[in-house]
Amino acid sequence: MDISDGKVVELLGELAKRNLVLELRENSGPIEAIETISRKYPNMNIIIDHMAGGKIQNDLIVPENWSERLEKLAALPNVYVKISMLYALSGKSPAPTDYRFYRPFIDQVVDVMGPTRVFFGSNWTLSEMGGSYKNLIQVCDQYLGEKEAIMPQQFYTDNGIKAYGLE
Repeated sequence: MDISDGKVVELLGELAKRNLVLELRENSGPIEAIETISRKYPNMNIIIDHMAGGKIQNDLIVPENWSERLEKLAALPNVYVKISMLYALSGKSPAPTDYRFYRPFIDQVVDVMGPTRVFFGSNWTLSEMGGSYKNLIQVCDQYLGEKEAIMPQQFYTDNGIKAYGLE
């Protein structure tokens, strides 16, 4: 599906009419298309999966324009980013289990999107290919233990409930 196609954008109106959510993979389309959809349907939440397209490669966050993409997404009040697929996006196998490895990556999403528009997603069962689910939760718990801007209840529960319109 090409979300930049005008016909697709019109059809997405059915989600908005039914109070449903549009959930997109990190690379579902150009940022301009997401901006168009967000503005056309301001009451429909849009969730961008898997760190909104960023990843770690050779210990650097890529692509270079990822922070610009996050800034554009943050300007759209009905857009949320799911902190998911961390192990696969780490660029390492097995994935690191030290939360400090992921801290700059997660910080960027939380700091740009704000603490109310990010939430946890495991990508389980695929995450098991990089490491254990238990260790993934420990990574996130340790991160949250150090990050005062977002509380565990927000990260694991409240923000997801709000994003999916389950309130």
